[in-house]
Amino acid sequence: MKKSILILLFLSLQPCAGSVANTFHQSMSGRVDAVTADTITVATKLYNVTAGTVFRAHEKRGAAIYVVRADKSDIHPGHNVVVMANGPTALEVIIARWR
Repeated sequence: MKKSILILLFLSLQPCAGSVANTFHQSMSGRVDAVTADTITVATKLYNVTAGTVFRAHEKRGAAIYVVRADKSDIHPGHNVVVMANGPTALEVIIARWR
């Protein structure tokens, strides 16, 4: 009886196992080493920048930190950034202007 319950439980979980997405998301913070037309290097790690990459900046105003729009042209070597990536592709780059 216990074996049949365990088997049924195991079989009922099988469809869930196939629906798991195979993604590799990561978050990396550091100083920008280099910026080119289609890449950004942060702490010696190279990320591809696509048309879908979102650029934002954190700015300090008084005691508060605000999120504002930014552009790739706002990023220069030496800036502190946070990169949200899926493998080698940068999904979002946040410039830490408040530091």
